[in-house]
Amino acid sequence: RLADAFGRKPAILLSMAGILVGNLAFGITKTLHAALIVRAIFLGACNGWVSLMGVYVGEVGGASRQNRVNGYTLTGGTFCQLSGPAVAALLYNKIP
Repeated sequence: RLADAFGRKPAILLSMAGILVGNLAFGITKTLHAALIVRAIFLGACNGWVSLMGVYVGEVGGASRQNRVNGYTLTGGTFCQLSGPAVAALLYNKIP
């Protein structure tokens, strides 16, 4: 619904930013309860980019390049989801 109101690009960017913040917050939580809450709120609510990306890639990449562009996009998104906790783990003892 956000994509219908504001467009696909802002919805995707907002979703990816939410995943980044959620991964960083998940990496610096100190209790299991906080980790579960952060995981549910940020990462559960912000994974709408996957469904938007298929439509967006179809329009931008065209039918002939859709599979290749979709693969690159999903690989990049997955890398972002995996690198957030790694960055947070590196910063864990540096943040008071």
